[in-house]
Amino acid sequence: DSYTAKRQVDLEEGKNTIDKRLESIVNRMFDRCFEHGQYRQALGIAIETKRQDIFERAVTGDLTDAQICDMLGYAFRVVMNLIQNRTYRGELLQTLVKLYKGLKTPDYVQ
Repeated sequence: DSYTAKRQVDLEEGKNTIDKRLESIVNRMFDRCFEHGQYRQALGIAIETKRQDIFERAVTGDLTDAQICDMLGYAFRVVMNLIQNRTYRGELLQTLVKLYKGLKTPDYVQ
């Protein structure tokens, strides 16, 4: 909660005031999610903390093409149903479009 609040203030003001130790703890938490295959949990935390880099990694991590398509669909549903801020939702949707375009085999269903 502390990290999320500080990150939002930093993004609004264009500063970087988050303690490196706190950033390290959060990064280790993300790494642990990826190590255990908890990509959906990492995606949710990335959205909450506004970490676009982790958002992309959670969707396209060490996954098969079918799993990536599943994660893209999941991320789209989460973004459309849970994100209230239109600007942030637009940023996440732009990221998803970029990821959809990068698929080796296009997914015309989703």
